[in-house]
Amino acid sequence: MAKKFLNHFGIDPNDHNADKEPLPYIIDDQGDVTYVCFFDTPKRAIHKIADGKVEVAYGAWADRASLTYGPVNELLTVED
Repeated sequence: MAKKFLNHFGIDPNDHNADKEPLPYIIDDQGDVTYVCFFDTPKRAIHKIADGKVEVAYGAWADRASLTYGPVNELLTVED
């Protein structure tokens, strides 16, 4: 498996669409935590918003509560 890097929306930073901000696809409010994803793919970038802080993870939408989240300003490293 090869590693690849994605921006906080799950887009290759070298892609011609990398500088465009997509519209949210799903928003899920869970009390004090809000989850947001931007695409309908099996694995995707998911934003977690809690306590005024935005973090990002990459994985399945169904696993959003158990993913490991990190800073939104760093590239995601994913296995391809």
